[in-house]
Amino acid sequence: MTDSSETPPAPPTLYRRPLRRIGCLVGLLLWALLMLTPCGLFLLATQGQLTIPLGSAPNQEVRLWLVNEARVRGLALSWPSVRPSGDTTLCVQTETRFLLWAGSGEPATFCDCYGRTSPNEPWLSAESYTGSCQP
Repeated sequence: MTDSSETPPAPPTLYRRPLRRIGCLVGLLLWALLMLTPCGLFLLATQGQLTIPLGSAPNQEVRLWLVNEARVRGLALSWPSVRPSGDTTLCVQTETRFLLWAGSGEPATFCDCYGRTSPNEPWLSAESYTGSCQP
């Protein structure tokens, strides 16, 4: 006969290592990215481009688009960097790169400058040129 005053042993506590949790999180993110890739490719094929806004400045967006010309085919990617010059002026420098499977394309850099009279007004185009923005 057993003594009823004895308490049963406590179940062992499970200890998960932090690296295991990080590995699960990375795996979950990779799985989600893999599942969303066909959706992104479908949108790119039907709309011809994908854009992701990065801020409130004009043309401040990452853009991926299909290049489908007679002698040039592939993908193009452009991304901006904003160069503020105060509350009323700023320049957006856009870098463009190409991944082409037919034809060739050189990387390009453009600078678009904007101005406004007060912080509450919309930006107005002031100057645009090819090349890096001047500091």
